[in-house]
Amino acid sequence: MRTRATIDQQIEFLRRRGIAFDVMDEESARRFLMDSSYFYKLKSYRKNYPLILSPADSEYKDQRLDFGYLVVLSNIDFAISRLVLSLSRGIEHVAKAWINRLFMNNPDENTAAKCV
Repeated sequence: MRTRATIDQQIEFLRRRGIAFDVMDEESARRFLMDSSYFYKLKSYRKNYPLILSPADSEYKDQRLDFGYLVVLSNIDFAISRLVLSLSRGIEHVAKAWINRLFMNNPDENTAAKCV
């Protein structure tokens, strides 16, 4: 069974995996993890970077993968999800207006009763 990791343990896990905290310092990373995103989602963005295998462990140290880069990917992901949500709401509205127009222009007065 997994146990809940504190923010400090999450930061340490990322640090052990070779993620740097130069672009975004640890205190800013703590605030971001507490207020804006969550650990497992942010951690998943590491997979977008090639892994450099070292004798000690799997690390990202050679490319200097920084927590700030993961935050940028998180922000892009959030913006795309909001865009898709907005577009889908627009499509839904147009579809409802189109269906409403079909009903209103239908000469059959029993159209509503047939739809029940």
